[in-house]
Amino acid sequence: MLFLLLASLGVIWAQSSNEPTRRLSPEAWQIAQELGITTQIEELEQLRATDPTDSNPSMRSLIDRQEVLQELLVGLLQIDKTNAAIDSELEEIRVIRAELSARQDRAQGKINVASIISGSVLGIAATSLQFKSSTANV
Repeated sequence: MLFLLLASLGVIWAQSSNEPTRRLSPEAWQIAQELGITTQIEELEQLRATDPTDSNPSMRSLIDRQEVLQELLVGLLQIDKTNAAIDSELEEIRVIRAELSARQDRAQGKINVASIISGSVLGIAATSLQFKSSTANV
C-alpha cells in the first residue's frame, strides 16, 4: 500500500508543465490519511498548480516533500517492526511445537517399550503354563 502511495506521489512530483494535476488514487489517499500527511500532499498539489514546471522548488515545497517522505519512512519501519514481531512469534511457535513433538515421541517410545515388555511377560506366562503336565495334554 505504501508503494502505491509512493508511486502516486512520484506521478504528482514528476509531471511535466503541460499535464494537468493528478490526484492520488483512492487507496493511496486512504493511506495518506492514515499516515496524517494529507495536508502536505494537498499543499504540494497546490504548489504544483501554481508552478507546474517546479524548476525552482520553493522552501515550502521541499519541506512538504521531506515531511511526506519521513512519514512514509516511519510507516515502512513500523511495518518492518510488525513483520519482525510476527516472525519472532512464529519462531516461538515452531520451537514449542518441536518441544511438544519431542515429548510426544518420548511418551510413544515409553509406551512401545511397555507394550513389548508386557507382551513378553504374558507370552512367557502363557508358555510356562503349557509346560505343566496338566495343561500340556489338553
